[in-house]
This record gives sequence, C-alpha cells and structure tokens, in this order.
Amino acid sequence: MSNIGILLVATNKYKQFVSPLVDTIKEYFLVDDDVTIFLFSDRPAAGLPVFNLKIPNLTFPDATLKRYHIFLNFSHLLIDQDYLYYMDVDSKIVSKVDKEILPDAPNQLVLCRHPGFWEGGGSWETRVKSMCYVKPEDRLKYYAGGFLGAKATTFLKVAAELKEMIHKDLLRGITPVWHDESALNCLAVTYPNIKELPPAYIYPESKKDWFTWPGTPKILALDKDHENIRKE
Repeated sequence: MSNIGILLVATNKYKQFVSPLVDTIKEYFLVDDDVTIFLFSDRPAAGLPVFNLKIPNLTFPDATLKRYHIFLNFSHLLIDQDYLYYMDVDSKIVSKVDKEILPDAPNQLVLCRHPGFWEGGGSWETRVKSMCYVKPEDRLKYYAGGFLGAKATTFLKVAAELKEMIHKDLLRGITPVWHDESALNCLAVTYPNIKELPPAYIYPESKKDWFTWPGTPKILALDKDHENIRKE
C-alpha cells in the first residue's frame, strides 16, 4: 500500500466543487492505497475528510499561476507521501482510477494529453522573452495542467522548476499565456522521462465539437461559466 497525496486548490467560488469531488475521490481513486486529500483554501472545509491548509484568498489568475508556489510552501508536509497528484478541483471522477496512473520510475512525470489538442496544436507560449517560450519545431505534444503526478520528491522538484520559470516571467512583467500550463508544457519539451496518459483523465463533461479522442472518460472536467466563477 502506498501513501498518495491529492492536491486540490479551492478559493472563492471554486469551493463549491470540493465536496462533490472528495466524494468521487473516495469512491474511485486508488481505493486500495492510503489517500490523503490536501485542500489548499482560504477557508477550512468543515466535515470533509481532507487535510486543510490555509492559503490567501487568491483570485484568477493567481490561484492557477501561483499554484506551485503554494505547494512548495507546504513541501515539509507533502514530502512524506509516496506520490503526489494535482487535480483541478472542478473535476468529477466517474470510473475507477488505479495503478495505471502511477509512474514507472522514480523520476518519471505523469502527464495527461490535453483533450483539445489531442491531434496537434496547443496554447503554447510564443513570446521569445518568456521563460515558457517553446520553439515552433518543439510544439509536438501539448499536456493539460489539470491533472499530473509523480513520486513526491520528483513532483516537488518539478514544482520548484515551474515556480522559478513563472517567477522570472512575472519579474519581467510577463504573465505566461496559459499560466502554469504554459510553464508545464515548456518543461515537458526537455523533461527526460514522461508517462503519458490519454485525455480520459481530463475529459470535457459536455463533449465538444473540437474533441476527437474516442475513448471513455475516467475524470471529467466539469462545465462551468468561466467568467462568472472567476469573479470574487
């Protein structure tokens, strides 16, 4: 049995997604292992089986852009886990998620192909001055920022690299075009060991016209009114 840490970030209106997601984690996610849900929020979730970690009341885009800054602030608590997985809180698990998501080597990073760019393309950072810039010839596979994992030591090492990239951009007055996902995809271009998962783990709740992957979902990315939910 392994110790699995799931990292959820929920401030402002995103807190409404916590309880339903926790229910599906308990039902479907690595049920034979010891799973701890770490909830990073400005208000504790009373009555839920989560480990509450208080963070500032972050609004968009800081709640996503500074995600890895947040995790590293609590690395002393997370490092005791065998594996760490980040999952967008506006998700719903709909079928069993098991050992297939675990890395096959200590330094392996588990990433999920983005459902919108399964056949190519991506929301790449194209500004050369950005630390997240990716050359056109390297824009081959685009990964989703909403589900990823690794051994705890590897996850935190990668988190430190992503934080540094974003920090340097912010110092230059640059906000990466797709926030932490831009940094993740830049890092993935040169990362030596990636285990690739299909879009089943970040599958649009309402299948869109642009979504061509034919498989069966395991984790849904829930439909929502982005503009409304990002307001304080």
